[in-house]
Amino acid sequence: MAERRSGVGAALLAVGGIALGHIASYSLAIPAADARETHLAATGHGSFGLVSAAAVVAALAGLAVVVKTTMSHAGSLGFRACAVRLAGIQAPGFLLLELAERRFAFVEAVGDPAVIVGFLVQVLVALAGAAFLTLLVRTVEAIVAPRRRHPRAARSFPKAGRTVPIRISAFLGGSRLRAPPLPLAS
Repeated sequence: MAERRSGVGAALLAVGGIALGHIASYSLAIPAADARETHLAATGHGSFGLVSAAAVVAALAGLAVVVKTTMSHAGSLGFRACAVRLAGIQAPGFLLLELAERRFAFVEAVGDPAVIVGFLVQVLVALAGAAFLTLLVRTVEAIVAPRRRHPRAARSFPKAGRTVPIRISAFLGGSRLRAPPLPLAS
């Protein structure tokens, strides 16, 4: 079950990686903003803003799934396995996205220098994503590990529904309640 959840988390993060790599690849392949905008408009990228917003939401959901899975189950995916998983989703996903944007004109998509650059950029984004995920999982495991070893000692708050009585005398040093002494009359 944890393996399935980590796969879902990686897939959601890969969707965000596809969008990030897409933006980076077009910025690298066509550095001039006017030429890039013209090229994007000519190649069916009209709805890319909406797709990017959905990808950001998917990536955030993927991070939540990965953190939740790490908190509830010991053990994590190593860097290499994570990088292979992300690259295996991102590179073909990017090509599929580019084909869909061009109404599946394969020769037009593969002949575009931005797509060639984008395929390589997807691998680099997958490596960066795997490094980030590895660091995130290790951090969460370091925070959760003491609780796994000593489940009762790690609780800092009482359980829900349990009340803790507080006596006012605890704040007054255990003395009885009384007024301050009267001034001495001379």
